[in-house]
Amino acid sequence: MKDEQKLNAWIREQLRTTCDVVRIENTISSGMPDLNICRQGHEVWVESKVMVLGRVLLRKEQFAWGVRRSAHGGHVRILAWHPAANTLFGWRYPLVGVREHGEYLQVTNDHHAYGFCDKSFNLKTFLFT
Repeated sequence: MKDEQKLNAWIREQLRTTCDVVRIENTISSGMPDLNICRQGHEVWVESKVMVLGRVLLRKEQFAWGVRRSAHGGHVRILAWHPAANTLFGWRYPLVGVREHGEYLQVTNDHHAYGFCDKSFNLKTFLFT
């Protein structure tokens, strides 16, 4: 199982009893996040990433989708797992900082990032507040 699949499986397992988690496989619209999660009538979109060399890279279409959706009141998050450190990082749109990195945008690890060093944090709180 690839690292991103492991991350998505972990998210589903954490939320399985209280949320409806749907993996999105969209071949029509570019940039749509990987997961849609619904809890008590509230929805959040999650782009799941695995950090490579300490970086989180987004396609420009992924960033634009998140900015556009959050501008209309949608809730969009990025969850990035750093396998070597076994640490999860999270960002909430529209507070995601990025900078150009070749054909991608690199998410900056500034003060808008939430670092979770262990799995005792409340994933639902991060996603739905």
